[in-house]
Amino acid sequence: MLGETYGDGLWSENMANQLAWKVTDPDKAERSEDLHKIPSWSWASVKGAIDLNSRLPENWDKVATNHREGPIACKLEIRDENQQPMLTETALAIRSSLVEVQLGRAGVEKKWTVAFNGITLGDGKLDVFPDVELDMNEKAPHNAISQNIGMTDLSSGNSQDCHFALLLAGGRTYIRDSDARWSGYGLILKPCPERRPRTFQRVGMFRFHNLGRQEWRRVSTTAFRDPTIPVDEGEDTNILLE
Repeated sequence: MLGETYGDGLWSENMANQLAWKVTDPDKAERSEDLHKIPSWSWASVKGAIDLNSRLPENWDKVATNHREGPIACKLEIRDENQQPMLTETALAIRSSLVEVQLGRAGVEKKWTVAFNGITLGDGKLDVFPDVELDMNEKAPHNAISQNIGMTDLSSGNSQDCHFALLLAGGRTYIRDSDARWSGYGLILKPCPERRPRTFQRVGMFRFHNLGRQEWRRVSTTAFRDPTIPVDEGEDTNILLE
């Protein structure tokens, strides 16, 4: 498209669509050790086969934005006209629903599952695509998570698996209220408590289809498992994705 710039694997227009790339074989993929140079949101950060999502405009009811509710954008600088633009900031400012989730594996094929607010969506309604093989033993203390999302420090010393679902885009596939179904996609994130507040890294993506109204609300409404973390129901959350 005319007027676009390209950097670290993504074009400047319709970035919410492009962030939904997936790794075709996470068992054989590796994450680059240069994440301070190549951000996790770029497919260039993964060594393996990648399936890119369309970057053409799509008609969704809800699309992730930047913190000012404009299009998601990366900061690029052209230093040499003969080379690709360089990122001046690896973090993407994103505003959307953020839901604390529980990852698991089910069935003979050990397919990845995601539970939203303790409830796993029906079979065939949601697919999870890790970027690399995930460490299910990875834990994070409650206070690290609360600090990471910019909330008050919690006194609990318990640990929990630390993954979140960020909605990139979603909308109704049937318009009539009686037949309403929702489809879309998003990212699986892990918090980075050692960095700036509300900073996350990508560890995978998910795609959903044919959700009912209540299932859509679970995917699209910000929520955390710890009831002591205050959340305004229905409000989106500002994060940084590195």
